[in-house]
Amino acid sequence: MDITTRVKEVMEAAGMSKSDLAGRLSVSLAQLSHISSGRNKPGLELIQKLLLEFPEISADWLLNGSGDKYRKSGISGEIDLLLHKTEQKLKELQLELKDLELQIREKRSL
Repeated sequence: MDITTRVKEVMEAAGMSKSDLAGRLSVSLAQLSHISSGRNKPGLELIQKLLLEFPEISADWLLNGSGDKYRKSGISGEIDLLLHKTEQKLKELQLELKDLELQIREKRSL
């Protein structure tokens, strides 16, 4: 499995649309689409952003394909993972709230 396939696997495991993931990583949708299609290989900046956004992913696995996909860090790693997932959910809910507020304003202006 090459690095492009591993990056695609992380993107799919994130369980969000490419558009949402692009926003979360502050990269263009086109960049993610080109990587997903195999047209381009991921650059160092994207790899760094993925590892920061998904700290449970092993850098060795992502870069080299060696070892396990997920880091093994015991209890503290589990706490970090739960905290990260909670923060992700909070961000998603904040985006959803903004969208709903916008919809309410649009309906009020009619």
